[in-house]
Amino acid sequence: MKYRGVGLVEAQLSPGDFERAKEVHDELCKAAIAKPETDTETDPEMTYSLRCMQDGKLVAYHGQLRDLTKKEWFLSGKFHQDMLANYADKGRSIVKFDVRVSDVHREKDKFAVTVAFVNSGQYPIQMSTPDNWDRLWGQRLDIGGFRAGGGGEWRADLAGQPIINKSDYPVETVTTMGKSITTVRIPPGETVTYKFLAVPADKVPKGQYKFGAVVYASITVTGVNGAGGTVNFIDDEESAPITFDNDFPSTPDEWKAYEARQRAKLSKHVSPPGNAVAEDGYYRLISETGQRSRWVYPFNKGAQTHQSERIYDSKGEPFPLRPQPVWQWEADLARSTLCSPGEPCPRDARWAGCTSGYRFNTADEYVIHKKRARSRRVKSRRPSSPLVSERFRTLPGIG
Repeated sequence: MKYRGVGLVEAQLSPGDFERAKEVHDELCKAAIAKPETDTETDPEMTYSLRCMQDGKLVAYHGQLRDLTKKEWFLSGKFHQDMLANYADKGRSIVKFDVRVSDVHREKDKFAVTVAFVNSGQYPIQMSTPDNWDRLWGQRLDIGGFRAGGGGEWRADLAGQPIINKSDYPVETVTTMGKSITTVRIPPGETVTYKFLAVPADKVPKGQYKFGAVVYASITVTGVNGAGGTVNFIDDEESAPITFDNDFPSTPDEWKAYEARQRAKLSKHVSPPGNAVAEDGYYRLISETGQRSRWVYPFNKGAQTHQSERIYDSKGEPFPLRPQPVWQWEADLARSTLCSPGEPCPRDARWAGCTSGYRFNTADEYVIHKKRARSRRVKSRRPSSPLVSERFRTLPGIG
């Protein structure tokens, strides 16, 4: 984490370090040629590449570091660490590639995010455009902002997302394994800026934020051997402070879209009755036969859900004990599912007038006593014969 961006540094080794380099090279060549048995466990993406003299000819060898014995692993690893410590700050950067978040601002119901890739080295760099990146292959373009004073984080994954300013710069289309991808060439001293429309992964409180980025991708460096390939690096500097005047989500449409994304994300994280829930939220009981509980119930993360024996569906039918129904996330706790007569409805939903209290020994907190009504951002009507405990509550179809 000491170094930001990615690059290649050129430096003159001391005589002692040059001898160490020769020793490391000899040991690696012996292992690459002999392929000894090994029990070394390392990340499979950590690889080596070298050329060895064999029968009077230079032969190229490539492999994974876990194919080496512990002797070669520790020898080369220690040499690598020492070289970084001794020469990285003293050498001359001939390849230097950086990323930075230039801007984040609201644009209608989304955010416009600008990310710049900067080539401050001496050679051209070519890369596929981020809209072609696939997280399944490990490629990443993650941005994150942290609020001044803490208590807020703005996160988004931009890999594979459409680039809205792609016509601003020349791209080349290439076909690899039957798939067409676009690449861009960044000359020395120049910058390519990508613009995306995105939404943060979670709720974001208003305030001042500074943004950074993480990149995991492949680059090609033209004109210098030993540079390019898969690179993993962070931004070279944080963004200037960016201020958001409103929480996200804040408008009814933003809330509706946010809860829809959360329902999709948490649809597989269901909880059987009596088990703890994974996230805060309103949960609904759902059976394999399609029954849905009449009401949603609030649970905080880690809280145990209710048993299903006394929970009823929208038709007033009890849930069967077998197969066991499950609790599923339905809505965010920040917006209520209740409102009193005369109050503005807190969310789009189907609403019903209810009387609080238990009836017929059921666990339902409210009992329907009048016809259902659909309300959309309007005040709920007062009943003709008001009851002290009367309220309106959402039915299935919340949000």
